[in-house]
Amino acid sequence: MTAQMLYHGTSTPRLKLVIEENCLRRQGFGGFPNPKVSFTPERYVAEYWAKVSATADRDPRNRVPDGADAEPVVLLFDAEVLAGNPIWGEGECDWECELYSRRSIKPLRKVLVSIEQVEAAA
Repeated sequence: MTAQMLYHGTSTPRLKLVIEENCLRRQGFGGFPNPKVSFTPERYVAEYWAKVSATADRDPRNRVPDGADAEPVVLLFDAEVLAGNPIWGEGECDWECELYSRRSIKPLRKVLVSIEQVEAAA
């Protein structure tokens, strides 16, 4: 039997910090007052957000270190192992199938299954 996977999309500059800190930190954006770490059981959703992250990092107005070379990546997590991280909830956008944790994911090395490059669009 294959383990259920959860995915998280990001960019290579952001991944560098995640690996250095051994932690996937919760984030709050715009009008969202409650920081969280988002996951999805749908790989295509994580790929979408990975591409959004890489595109944003490439924008010189964002001043992200190494942002000009940003590439999209997807992090794969074993859903069963992540279930031990409490404070779970479901997001509001159906197409995202979002699940989230209100706590940062650490230590990352215990729950991360793999890191995969996102293929460029054909």
